[in-house]
Amino acid sequence: RRIGTGSTHAECERVCFTYCSSMLRRSTTPLLLRVGPTAPTGSTVPLQWSPPEDTGGGRVSHYVVRYTADGSREQRVETVFGAESYAICGLPSDADVTGITVAAITPFGEGEQSRAIAARTSGPTLPSAPLGVSVSAVTVNSVSLEWSAP
Repeated sequence: RRIGTGSTHAECERVCFTYCSSMLRRSTTPLLLRVGPTAPTGSTVPLQWSPPEDTGGGRVSHYVVRYTADGSREQRVETVFGAESYAICGLPSDADVTGITVAAITPFGEGEQSRAIAARTSGPTLPSAPLGVSVSAVTVNSVSLEWSAP
């Protein structure tokens, strides 16, 4: 619509808002949220995703990762700047991490959340056997051993 001389300020603002709102919108969901590039450990769940196909006309400034850990009802929220990856750290071993989602943030607000995924941290692991075990001394009452850490 053409706005010419004699148009009121309010009419100009309304037309501009309508036009801009139709052109600029929130981003679509980030793609391919997954656990990786490595498997979860006893305390960490690594995540990766790809940027959204449509950012709504704005640049992604950061991402928001949401999740619930180890049966808690409280949803945790983490902010991620400058990367399409994040590691959820400080978890107990054998912990279920559910409802993991990611959303892109642009100047127009928070975009759609990704589909939710779940992961589980690994259980406790036994240490590896010592290396190079050898007898270093033998007496009537003792045996001394030497070894290297695994």
